[in-house]
Amino acid sequence: MSRALVDWLGFKRDYIYFNANARMDGKAGYGTLKLIKLALSGFVSLSLVPLKIAGYLGIVIVIFSGSLGLFIFIEKYVLGDPWNMGFSYPSILAVINLFLIGVVLSCLGLIALYIANIHREVINRPMYVIRSKK
Repeated sequence: MSRALVDWLGFKRDYIYFNANARMDGKAGYGTLKLIKLALSGFVSLSLVPLKIAGYLGIVIVIFSGSLGLFIFIEKYVLGDPWNMGFSYPSILAVINLFLIGVVLSCLGLIALYIANIHREVINRPMYVIRSKK
């Protein structure tokens, strides 16, 4: 977390390259599972990407299912099923259900962005950092 906060502050930085010696005794306290949990925790707590993914996925589902539903409606009810596709009522219900799931995911993404903005306000980080006083 501290590395991400240093990036957030915007200080100048440089890299120090080194070769770590092999561990003499014992074994590492952080195994693969703990490192994955740490990475996910840092990704979720310092990024809006997971919140935006739900919203974008919802928009994609709404566009896809809306287009499919419009096609089914026109093909079955307006044109009278000229291509003999034979859409059954359960399949129409599935498309409607998929559309509503997309709407819910889109709303979830929008609410998540509001919550992220609220979170950003209440974590009490300074609005700016003074690099030097003259």
